[in-house]
Amino acid sequence: MRHDFAIYLVSYLQLAVYWVNHHHLFQVVDNVSSSILWANILALLVMSFYPFATAWMGENQLTALVPALFYGLVNLLANAAWWLLVQTLINDNRKQGHDTRLLLANRRKTMRSVAANVVGIGAAFIWPPLVIVVDVLTIASWALPDRRIERHLQRRKLSK
Repeated sequence: MRHDFAIYLVSYLQLAVYWVNHHHLFQVVDNVSSSILWANILALLVMSFYPFATAWMGENQLTALVPALFYGLVNLLANAAWWLLVQTLINDNRKQGHDTRLLLANRRKTMRSVAANVVGIGAAFIWPPLVIVVDVLTIASWALPDRRIERHLQRRKLSK
C-alpha cells in the first residue's frame, strides 16, 4: 500500500507542477492560436496517461522494469509535449511581434528535463525505482515558478 501512495504522490506533484507552470506560461503570452490550442491538447493527452502509469507502478511495488520504463516514457512524452507547447507559443507570439524571452528560458529548462527523463529511463535498467528518483529531482527543479515570470507579471499588474 505504501508503494501505491508513494507513486500516487509523485504523480500528483508532477501534475500540480505542470498546472502551476501552465498557468504562468499562458499569463506571459499575448496570442493564443489554434496551433497553440492543439499543442495544449497534445500535452493534455500525454498527461492523461499518468493515472495508468501510476497504477501500474504501484501494483508492482515500484520494482518492475516494464512499468518503470512506461512511467519514464510518460514523463518523457509529457516533457516533449510541453516543449512543443512552449515552442508553438514562441513561434506564434514572435510572428505577432511579442517579446518571447521568458518563453525561451522555459524552453531551455524543458530540454534539460527531457535529458533527465532519458537518463531516468536508462537508470531504470539498473534499478527501476531510479526513474522515480530522477522524476522527483526534475519535479523539484520546476516546483518554484520562474521568478522572471513572477516579476514580469508583477510589473504588468503595476502598469495597469
